[in-house]
Amino acid sequence: MSTNPTILYVEDEERIRNELSKFLDYFSSELYIACDGVEGLELFKQHLPDVIISDIKMPRMNGIEMIKAIKKINPRQYIIFTTAHSESDYFIEAVEMRINGFVLKPIDFDILEEKLESIKEQINNKKEKELYEKYLIQQSRLAQKGEMISMIAHQWRQPLSSISATSMNMQLSLELEQFDTTTQSGRDEQKEFFKQEFQHIDNSLKFLSSVIDNFSNFYQPDNEPTMIKLETIISKSLNIMDNLLTTDEIEVIIECNSSKEISVYANELAQVIVNLLKNAQDSLRRNKIKNPKIKIVTEDNRIRVCDNGGGIDKDILDKIFDPYFSTKYEKNGTGLGLYMSKIIIEKHHNARLSVQNLKNGVCFSITFLK
Repeated sequence: MSTNPTILYVEDEERIRNELSKFLDYFSSELYIACDGVEGLELFKQHLPDVIISDIKMPRMNGIEMIKAIKKINPRQYIIFTTAHSESDYFIEAVEMRINGFVLKPIDFDILEEKLESIKEQINNKKEKELYEKYLIQQSRLAQKGEMISMIAHQWRQPLSSISATSMNMQLSLELEQFDTTTQSGRDEQKEFFKQEFQHIDNSLKFLSSVIDNFSNFYQPDNEPTMIKLETIISKSLNIMDNLLTTDEIEVIIECNSSKEISVYANELAQVIVNLLKNAQDSLRRNKIKNPKIKIVTEDNRIRVCDNGGGIDKDILDKIFDPYFSTKYEKNGTGLGLYMSKIIIEKHHNARLSVQNLKNGVCFSITFLK
């Protein structure tokens, strides 16, 4: 549903201000009015309006100075200048700030309405896209929780089986009276046996606990970016995936050519790496690749995750980052993994996620822009 934007109108001439305010009130969901740049800047900080319509030549702080200060807060702020022919000296400076338009005085209401409608459409499209992305993020989180439970279950299966076997072994030992408890040597042997079996159980329980801790910490949201080596991110990701990759007998090759630290949201970036590793694992398993391999390479500003799983059909290569597009079987893929990975990389990390086919596989690259 299309909604009117909030508007901040800044004009020092009272007559013009009163006249145009009545017009703008019709096109805004909320209208804020200021009589100079100082007041306009203060109102902007308080309300963060969608659109600013401002005169240029004003006392205390002119429109150019005010917009420069506002652009430092929001570089993508929508701005329209109202200006007289005599103020043409300001045009070049205003254009360099990438404003959204000029309307000459006396104001032509049709031209102003046209510019406002164009901005309104852009704002609504942007808001609809943001809502859609929030919806997809929620879906992705639900899918992620399901995957997390599945991965925990996989890693728990072996230690639980070990605990069960150890418990049964101890029970049979008692029922079959395996040790001669009438002698000291028999009692000592029984004591040592049970001590070792209890140690096996304790080790398995510690492993189960560590799995929960690893997953719990791994999926904690990052509040702030941290300076960290890419090698540490790779280790963090493999800590989650190592058991699954080992089960499929996938060889993991790591080449760390980067020693510098980079500012990232560590858990988010690690989750993207895990998603790339899972995709590679699925491809290797689905295509029944002999001697399956995943190679992870770090460079100063790049991480590459490559496999020998046969690559991606060139007809769909440019679609794999689209929402709901999946190369997996319907029951196994949501089509959100790579889409959400691209959002995380490009919106949160000032980086680029790309893909290319190799001779016998595919390679995903995360490139951090300098």
